[in-house]
Amino acid sequence: MAQGFILYRRTITSGDPPKTRRIYYARRPDGSAFSTGQTNKVAAAEAARKRLEEEQEVTAAPVALDLVEEIRQYRHRADPGRLYRHILKICVRGIRESATVEDRKKTSELLLREAGALDPMLGRKFSDYLLEFWDRERSPYIKDLAANGRILSRHYTDCVMARVRLHAGFFGDMAIAEITAPVIEEFKKYLMQQKTRQGNPYSAKTIRSILSSVSIPLGELARLGAIAHNPAQRIRGVSGSQEVRNPFPAELARQLLADPEAWDDRRAYLVNLAAATSGARLGEILALTADKLQGDRILLDRSFTHHGRTLKSTKTGRPREAFLAPEIREQLLDLARENPWGNGFVFWGDSPRTPLDPNYIRKKLYARLAELGVDDAERRRQGLVFHSWRHLYNSILDGAISREKRMLLIGHTTAEMADKNYLHLTADDEAAILKAQRRFLETA
Repeated sequence: MAQGFILYRRTITSGDPPKTRRIYYARRPDGSAFSTGQTNKVAAAEAARKRLEEEQEVTAAPVALDLVEEIRQYRHRADPGRLYRHILKICVRGIRESATVEDRKKTSELLLREAGALDPMLGRKFSDYLLEFWDRERSPYIKDLAANGRILSRHYTDCVMARVRLHAGFFGDMAIAEITAPVIEEFKKYLMQQKTRQGNPYSAKTIRSILSSVSIPLGELARLGAIAHNPAQRIRGVSGSQEVRNPFPAELARQLLADPEAWDDRRAYLVNLAAATSGARLGEILALTADKLQGDRILLDRSFTHHGRTLKSTKTGRPREAFLAPEIREQLLDLARENPWGNGFVFWGDSPRTPLDPNYIRKKLYARLAELGVDDAERRRQGLVFHSWRHLYNSILDGAISREKRMLLIGHTTAEMADKNYLHLTADDEAAILKAQRRFLETA
């Protein structure tokens, strides 16, 4: 039977960023008090009653009572990354300080029961969490993204899962609560020492990709409140060369688009023309169906990836509209009418299930560049790729609409811009965009 107690509330501020809560405390008849950890009075009374009953069970090991309080106080601190290691030290100290074997048994039972009251997620093996996080069949994260319209391609998740399986052993039996910034820093150093099957060190791009496969799950834990912050965010980036992407020089772009007959496949020409005048990504253009061409606008709500040859959501996970001059729209509709498969794709391919292969388009573009005197070595030196059309489109619109609206139009929405629900393209913006497009086409 638990002894009597009186409940009262105290305002507690903890966490990062600081959060204020009103926690119930229980005062014993002898005047000593303890936190129930509860904000609800009924729950606080039950917690206090249980606490006092447990205290009576371990009167033979009074040292345990102070340690239980230490655990409970530590539980409310901002950084849970060291929580389990700290509790383990408390348990070991309590057992060592207990006088008899019976005392040690009771002390260990009480302290471990108290530790078990923590969020069980924190004690889960981190490598197991990573494997479930990237498993398409089990992952709440992947399913939640899909429910909100952002579909991760199977190729992407399979690649990430392969990396996780290969490197999750680094973390051994470490619990989630033990994953701190220094641990991630050591993981980065470990990756920098790894080699490919050919015996070459991992590239900076590969290391960044693997770190991302760990950082994203940690970020989800932080978002859900299981940990105070994402420890991977505190790691310095990995430096290294990246593929250079520059806009097409205006004169070269005009030469590329000036003569449709110079292209041996009209589909390849129109893909490049659409990219130059809409700023859409290659996968977004290839996923276009005739019903997405609406007046002077096109709806970009999907993307095609040749990895796994599947349709997925756009890179940002958000559909958007782009503007297209009517004369270009008519050319695209004409091409869609020639589709022998009747599957709706504007840029139909060799299969009734998929559009043109992205690599086919790139090869046609690079072949046309070579005909204009820009061979592969020169193309690489100048940093010219299909994506260069997006950079060119951005420069075409420079001065026509604001920078923020340009980013919105080409799908480079930042987290800050996503919060600006008032940011929309007006009729004046549309007119300015189409005018800039026509000015570019007239000189092409």
